[in-house]
Amino acid sequence: MGTKNSLKDVNLCMVDDKHFCFGCCGHDYTTKESIMWGIKKNTLEMQDFKDKIEFANRAKLLRCSGICKNLTVLPDGRVGCPLHPVWNEGKDLRLKHKDCNTKYLCKVFFKYVNDWDDAKRQRFLDFVDSLKLDWFDYSIKMDDDSLLKEFEKKEGE
Repeated sequence: MGTKNSLKDVNLCMVDDKHFCFGCCGHDYTTKESIMWGIKKNTLEMQDFKDKIEFANRAKLLRCSGICKNLTVLPDGRVGCPLHPVWNEGKDLRLKHKDCNTKYLCKVFFKYVNDWDDAKRQRFLDFVDSLKLDWFDYSIKMDDDSLLKEFEKKEGE
């Protein structure tokens, strides 16, 4: 996994083309098949809208799979939120969508940013890379804190 000036700047939601996370884009997730179907449906529905805000406000509820109705396949092939500032020239369109909690950080991301030094951050990134998780399993394990628990066990905490 690549590094930036400080590992603190690495966004655990979009580390690289293998490790990206949708964990905070919903809750009470069901099956992988149901989640994948929902992402595909959202992506197809997005094509019907020219305006991302109109797309976001087309529905207020989560899909039955637990994912947000805004979670789509992004232009680079990763799965994520088209309202995120990365895709909107720095503008956070999620702020105009009342159902999105943009301030939320999962426990792993919170500790990564606030509690760990760069050496521990690198060990975590190396640990994640060693697991060879696909993006789906990475997301679920980030969301349910099992990745953090596995890492802390390995670290002897």
